[in-house]
Amino acid sequence: MTKAKVKKVNSGIQLTGNWDDICNGSKTMEEVIQRFSDNKKSVDNFNGWRPRETDTEKEIAEKTAEKACINEKQIERDFDGTEGELEKAGKNIKKSMDDIYHRKNPKDGLKNASKIIGKVIGVKSVSSIRKIEKLIYEHIMLKFNPYYFDTEDFSVSLEKNKSIIGDKRYKLTLNNNDEKFRRELKKNLEQRVDN
Repeated sequence: MTKAKVKKVNSGIQLTGNWDDICNGSKTMEEVIQRFSDNKKSVDNFNGWRPRETDTEKEIAEKTAEKACINEKQIERDFDGTEGELEKAGKNIKKSMDDIYHRKNPKDGLKNASKIIGKVIGVKSVSSIRKIEKLIYEHIMLKFNPYYFDTEDFSVSLEKNKSIIGDKRYKLTLNNNDEKFRRELKKNLEQRVDN
């Protein structure tokens, strides 16, 4: 059985080993990222993405595709469901009709109704694009590229070592511009590999 290896590469640190080595290494990466990063959201997202012993390649592909897709927009968080939003639009249109009947200007109700209908179309469009994007990543992009996770602070890639047929070894690489971070990560990974 070949021992796991840790080495410096370009602007990162790479761990090569079997699946258990990779899963343990990704946990170590998370611990070091927590100490160095001020961005809690990046740490939490990495925790959601990182490989675990129970993960299959399909699950890693799904997590990678999900993280690579368009993030949820504020308009989606404020969305009251298609039925709820169309009901609001209908009430605004009814108000405009009442305004016309009472010889008042109907523009406010019509303007609100058109904004609501535009919101429904926008949310449905973004949702559809996300589904298509996820399918493209999962079934096309990840067939030819490593699994990856990307933030403003760091990026991580995971790939199967294809040098030997039937080899069950993987490469997990974390890239970060901070030299101190890289030294700390390398030291922590080497300690874990040596134990």
